[in-house]
Amino acid sequence: TARKLIAVAAARGRPVVVANGCEGDPAGLKDRVLLEIAPHLVIDGIVLAATAVRARDAVLCLGEGGLQVARIAGALAERSGTDPIDVRVTEVPHRYVASEESALARFLTRGDARPR
Repeated sequence: TARKLIAVAAARGRPVVVANGCEGDPAGLKDRVLLEIAPHLVIDGIVLAATAVRARDAVLCLGEGGLQVARIAGALAERSGTDPIDVRVTEVPHRYVASEESALARFLTRGDARPR
């Protein structure tokens, strides 16, 4: 995480934090549990990371149509106007490779969730 934050902070241009909550691994459930039970904690982490790299925007990527989307949307509505960072949710298709790092970056910039 530190290496990624340092790379974003050092990069030229406007920094944006991308948080991956897609959990493409079918056997993993830790992200889903955290997003459903403690959505404010997830948002706090995103805001903290964005503040650390001086980003004004952050994107939380979630699997489309999941309960996590509703929980995060509710938490963001409760916090409306209180955070210094604009956190938006983007729903990603449910495909195993769609949440891989390069696929996610490509999805956010070009709309195609294929890895390099």
